[in-house]
Amino acid sequence: RSSDLNAIKKSFDRLLRDRALATVMNLALRRGAKPEDIQRILKFIDAGIEQGRIAANRPPAGSPDVAIVVADNQSPVGADQPDRLAESASEWREMKFRFLVGLDRPDDLDRQLRDWIREDVSTAPWRQALARLVAERGKVDEAIQLLEACEKDKLLGAADYKLLSDLYLVVDRRPDHERSRLEIFKLMPEGQLSQLLYRASNHWQ
Repeated sequence: RSSDLNAIKKSFDRLLRDRALATVMNLALRRGAKPEDIQRILKFIDAGIEQGRIAANRPPAGSPDVAIVVADNQSPVGADQPDRLAESASEWREMKFRFLVGLDRPDDLDRQLRDWIREDVSTAPWRQALARLVAERGKVDEAIQLLEACEKDKLLGAADYKLLSDLYLVVDRRPDHERSRLEIFKLMPEGQLSQLLYRASNHWQ
């Protein structure tokens, strides 16, 4: 049926656009990439974040599509507003997060994470990401505060508790360190926990 063919065509079109964007992002992360090309990609992603925030559904019919090509100067060329290369603003944010990490721009990443946290402090993963970033930059007390706030909202996973446990040890909060270590085991998958107990039992045999 024509409707099925259209759906397949749209899926392939989106796949091609996604791969095109991934390609130009990869080129921008390479040594020697031009600053203006990097800035254009960041602007493109920011437009996607804004579009995803304004509307959860696809743009109205007739909206200009995006054509991303890799020109001789290895820069993306297309409309000012991106098509739906990602489903939501959160996916665009995740894309920008990975891009800034790849660019090794901790100051820009710090500012961006704080902006996203101000916009949505509830369940977004950005507080944990900011905690890891500030911990790597030596701001241990702030990292602990961020993770403790996430803990109150029941957002921490086993890896988060591992970081929190290590940070408590740095500031000599041993009771909290031990408590966080216990939480790691509570959240650990059963299979992984069984393997850990098996290795520990063999060690004492």
